Amino acid sequence: MQTYATCRILQSLGHRVTIINLIERERVQKYFKLRNILVYTKFINFWIFKWRNYPRRTRLMTAIDVKKIPGADYTIVGSDQVWNPQITKGNSMAYFLDFANDSKRMSLASSFGKTMWEEDSEYTAKVKDLLSKFEAISVRESSGVDICKNTFGVNAECIIDPTIAWGDYTKFIKPRDLKQIGCFVLKRDNPLFPDLADSLSKSEKLPVKLIDYSLGKKYECLKTRQKSPVRWMNEIHNSRFVITDSFHGVAFCLLFKKQFFVLCADESKFTRIASLLDKVGLSERRVKSMEDFNNRRESLMKPIDFAKVSGILQMEKEAYYRFVNTHIVNE
Repeated sequence: MQTYATCRILQSLGHRVTIINLIERERVQKYFKLRNILVYTKFINFWIFKWRNYPRRTRLMTAIDVKKIPGADYTIVGSDQVWNPQITKGNSMAYFLDFANDSKRMSLASSFGKTMWEEDSEYTAKVKDLLSKFEAISVRESSGVDICKNTFGVNAECIIDPTIAWGDYTKFIKPRDLKQIGCFVLKRDNPLFPDLADSLSKSEKLPVKLIDYSLGKKYECLKTRQKSPVRWMNEIHNSRFVITDSFHGVAFCLLFKKQFFVLCADESKFTRIASLLDKVGLSERRVKSMEDFNNRRESLMKPIDFAKVSGILQMEKEAYYRFVNTHIVNE
């Protein structure tokens, strides 16, 4: 959805876009080794979404091959944790655009995924050299601005995630009142999650629906063959309440005006969510324990003032578009 949103924004401003179809080798091998037809159906669902909604893509590559990449005025990286080498692994330098010698380099809402830069001096020096060649840098969190300035000596602007900057997903949504508590929780062993879900289910008399994975027969879950970006969005959109520890779980709750509760999957990476919540004045949506929830139950169950939130998001959207228009010239 981040790729979709970034491309739609650029296209709406008159730019021709090509996606560099780079996928880590081990992920490609994983798909080719699949034996479970239901899991393979999920892969097909995602492929269909890309085929229908993405602009032109290069041929698939597991490492950068410049011969497969068409010439361009600008090469752009972003967003999410594209600058977290624990995720980008062997292709990490590609996400700092080490191959883009014949075009202007830019970052759109890139994320380090953590508050501190902890890589060794040799790796850091390479990244510093590459970032110094960027025309403009924008990151998704305020902590990223600090890392750019203090570690790499470059200026960066903090802008909103592209999924929020685009914000229009009406073509994908089929509104229905599912009368459920939707749960998109990445840290499945978080003991707070089932306690909070059970408490809400009991007080609101609503069933719990897991949007990502199964926890046995305790809760209904989205079946593997049903999983797709479209189904994921609809499950969030059509839930009465949402429990999540995901940045994009929070982002789409804001877009769809959902009453939501935020858990923490990893304190070292919570900066992404904290920065977003702080932007929209909803830091109190984080629940740290059942004691915390019970102490604040009355205020947490009050409807969120989405008129105020929408006004803030609109200003953030305008800042995103302003950054793009300032640094990308449509010739």
